[in-house]
Amino acid sequence: NDVTEISIIGDEVVVWTKGGTYRRISLENGEILSEEQLNVECDLEEVFNHGERFLLSSKDGWAWEFVDGQITVARKLRGTIQDAVYDNDDWRVISWREDLMLRGESVQRTDLGVQLIKQDETWMVMDNQGHYSPHMLN
Repeated sequence: NDVTEISIIGDEVVVWTKGGTYRRISLENGEILSEEQLNVECDLEEVFNHGERFLLSSKDGWAWEFVDGQITVARKLRGTIQDAVYDNDDWRVISWREDLMLRGESVQRTDLGVQLIKQDETWMVMDNQGHYSPHMLN
């Protein structure tokens, strides 16, 4: 299976494959510490992490939050995740012409969001035209 994402967390490397398999590998000696399966049919395109908290994005628009070996949230989006940031409360997500909080509401946007950036305590979205606007603004 092709590798989708590699994250370094402490003294381990976490490797995710497109099919949802993930391995924990020791940074010290390269030993495979564990190999597990997500147990949902998926074609992972992006994996975001905040420590041991992962947000997985599949090409069919499904997103899953994965914490401590468990899926804690599953949500179907309008498209794949373009960028996501965990803000210590919830995942802030930009998807296909949409801003959303993973556990909450969503707001449509005219242009395609490309990146989430925090400016002076406000989460901003840079769109594909190079303009900035607040995340979740109606």
